[in-house]
Amino acid sequence: MSHSFPLSLSLKWPKIKKGVLGMVKKIALFLVLVGNSGMLMAEVGEESSNAQAQQTSYTERKTVETNLSESEVSESDGLSLKGISILGNADLIEEAREKSVLGGVSLDKPMAGSVLYREELELIKSVNSLTDLLTRVPGVSKTRNMRIADGGKNYTDNRVNGMRVSRTGVVGFVDETNTADIDRIEFINGPGSVLQSSYAIGGTINVITKTPPETPELRVSQEFGGHDLYRTEVVGGAKLSNGFGFTGNVSIKRDKGWRDRSSDDKDAFSFSLAGQPTERSNLMFRLEYIDDDALYPGTLTEAQWKKDWRQAQPGVYGRGQTTYLTPSLHFKQVLGESGEITLGLSQRKQSDTTFGNTSTFIAFANSISVSEETDTSFQAIYRQDFDLAKSRLYVGFEMIRGETDSKQYNNVYSIALALLGNFKKGALSTSGYNTTTDTHESPFVNYEFSPLDKLRIHAGLRADHIRFSVDDKTAANKDGKASFSKVVPKIGATFELDPNNLIWTSYAEGFLAPAVNTLLGSGDIGCKTAGCAGGKRGYVPAANLNPEAMKTYELGFRGYLNNAKLRYDVTLYKTNIIDMVLQRDCTAAEKLGPNGCYRMNVNGEVSAKGIETGLSYAATSWLDVGVSHTLAYTSYEKYKSGTVNYTGNSYNSTPKHHLNARLLFKPAPGWRSELEMDVESKYYLDSANTETYDRPNLYNLRTSYTAPAEQWSAWLHVLNLTDVKYGHRLSLSGTTRQYTSGYMPLTLRAGVAYNF
Repeated sequence: MSHSFPLSLSLKWPKIKKGVLGMVKKIALFLVLVGNSGMLMAEVGEESSNAQAQQTSYTERKTVETNLSESEVSESDGLSLKGISILGNADLIEEAREKSVLGGVSLDKPMAGSVLYREELELIKSVNSLTDLLTRVPGVSKTRNMRIADGGKNYTDNRVNGMRVSRTGVVGFVDETNTADIDRIEFINGPGSVLQSSYAIGGTINVITKTPPETPELRVSQEFGGHDLYRTEVVGGAKLSNGFGFTGNVSIKRDKGWRDRSSDDKDAFSFSLAGQPTERSNLMFRLEYIDDDALYPGTLTEAQWKKDWRQAQPGVYGRGQTTYLTPSLHFKQVLGESGEITLGLSQRKQSDTTFGNTSTFIAFANSISVSEETDTSFQAIYRQDFDLAKSRLYVGFEMIRGETDSKQYNNVYSIALALLGNFKKGALSTSGYNTTTDTHESPFVNYEFSPLDKLRIHAGLRADHIRFSVDDKTAANKDGKASFSKVVPKIGATFELDPNNLIWTSYAEGFLAPAVNTLLGSGDIGCKTAGCAGGKRGYVPAANLNPEAMKTYELGFRGYLNNAKLRYDVTLYKTNIIDMVLQRDCTAAEKLGPNGCYRMNVNGEVSAKGIETGLSYAATSWLDVGVSHTLAYTSYEKYKSGTVNYTGNSYNSTPKHHLNARLLFKPAPGWRSELEMDVESKYYLDSANTETYDRPNLYNLRTSYTAPAEQWSAWLHVLNLTDVKYGHRLSLSGTTRQYTSGYMPLTLRAGVAYNF
């Protein structure tokens, strides 16, 4: 495959080659063991005349579907989401344009993106999206964002059915949705369209949920796995006599986890009702509830990890209990012959209780933190199509308002008892008691037209108005307010090379406003002694910080080749972040100043550029090939911390190469077996670029069988097939290497599902 993937030349191919040969031998043995080698040859001969039909079916699943990015419900029946069909020499780009919506991933749009469809999600059966699922998506970083690997910044827009569910977000958001109710997941790399938030510097994750089926469905599945994993799912739905339909999806997971103190128990339920009140309107109501109770194993030093990589971090304890309740309503009305209005309303109530630590684990906090957060989102979009130049106009308004009440209580039990999991609320702590309000109001307009048959222009403006306020109820009384406004352009163009292939380019701006606690400081301001170390000293107020400003340039190639057997998507991008909020150590004089300090916030500059590639190839009727590759360069254009100048250095936690390759075998009717290889090049652990980590290659094998008529199915997954010892992600604390959670040895998962 190297001839079709020249971006990976600097990877350690001898190492990969040796691993691949071993995996091929294992696959050959597997095919013999399942007793399908003879059936495989017979199937190839029998279906050779139908090879094109098989390949068309595969490629059809990879094409872009109509989606709910505008609170959209299918115009045909209000219920189903239909994909683009490939018939003969159909103009796929034109078909995609007719079905696409603002902000959705589709073939005709001048923006980077990819989609994981239900079929692939059913194959993966993700337990942890960061390790099971997101490795397949080009551009996902090793920390919390897409493209920009920053562990403290939220550069990813989180949406469900096109509606924002949080003001800022991270890639782990996928696990905050009922996995039994996901139809597909759209990943938009970079700023996207005017519908995407200006905060979406890294990208957008849009979870599209299931809609009622045409015929009644009821499916029950039970999964078992190593380390006491149990997951039960019940999925159902039907049409009602009045033309409406409903879905109901339940997922119950109990996962003890391989590492000590790493359990995750999650109960999820969702219900939707959708249909057409009139022939020209669509309506959908959805309600989701999730209860998640997790224990966190913390981080290990390299010495601890080498001694026992299963142990939890000594001397700390972390547990988090979180509930999400999210009702949403989507409505669309067709106006005249070529207009429509779309309305959406969503509200997510999130309740969090944290015992001890759940994130940094630097020093144990013997406390109980409680927060109640409500994010209310509204969206209104009017679309009008015109015959002149095939033009389309969008005018819309999006708003999200969040209010968070936070309290922190002292634990009545001693640290020794707390480390055993004993917690009870005591007195309110002297810090961490406040109410924050965050409001984003964003009108936008977008106009697309075709001045030439093959050329299409997209031009849009998004005006963001953002207001912060903090009501600090502690003795420090660190109240504060801040507001920011910016008009952000997003412009792009596509040029059709032929009906199935195009080249595109785009330019977009964005910005991220500093949060109030960054602007005004946090913690115990004024403490100057060494005894204040360990997180008790606060950040120095830095109210003169500018918002982070972003400019992104993209060039892409996308389409189908070889009679639609090969789908390719290649994006070249460059993002400059000006006034990026970074942290620097205080000088000796600053530490003794009137505020005292141990760290300050300053504005720096960062540049991120690279190439993101996605390939899918229907090689034969029994073999599909998928490749995702990310080539990333992220560096400091300006960053000085104290007397140390990091300018020109590479950003930490950014592998130059990330390659994920899949071979999907279909040896006989109903049988599917996927071998996945995941490769990362070494990356820096620190801004000084003195320490690196080179993770071993990982292999996963997933096999499933679906009986005729799809009445029942079964699966077996072997994760970390070669049983290598690896770290999911490393960081550096001073001179000490730290291993974060997420890794595990060879692990088996098996399950069975039955359709009634």
